Amino acid sequence: MDRAGELRTNPEALLAGWESARILHFNGEGFLTAGGALRFVPSYEIPDSAETYFLGEDEKGTHYYVLNSTKFYGHHEDYKTIRELDLNDQEVGLAVHAQGLSLWHTRHPMCSMCGKETVARLAGSIRKCGASRSFPVDLSMLTPCARTTNGKRATKNRNQFFMSVNNKKFSD
Repeated sequence: MDRAGELRTNPEALLAGWESARILHFNGEGFLTAGGALRFVPSYEIPDSAETYFLGEDEKGTHYYVLNSTKFYGHHEDYKTIRELDLNDQEVGLAVHAQGLSLWHTRHPMCSMCGKETVARLAGSIRKCGASRSFPVDLSMLTPCARTTNGKRATKNRNQFFMSVNNKKFSD
């Protein structure tokens, strides 16, 4: 699965792939399923006002999205968490990315600088505030990696003590 970052800035390319897109529905807790497998919602069933985020495209050029909505498509029992599903490697990657991105958007509806509402931009890869031109950052994707002074060990930079002890040397 290619996250296809270059497509996020190309609305025409995203629109061209929308009709045949495969869209996961995440309701905040689980994914829509059918027969124990992920069920993809056809694009014509998605309202224009719905929050959808681009996940990427496969080797055939099929676009994948996640619909982030608490609305149910089917019955409550049709929704399962990732742990409840038997998924292949590609499906696990899609589901983890979709869930993480959806929860990140849900948890960052307001600007941390001015308190105004943020909106999804670049096919869901960022949220932007029009007032302060600030946006929340998904730190799970942008956390720098720090190396010890001997250069042999790498760890995520989430600990101020680690950084002060190890001379603040970042990875290349």
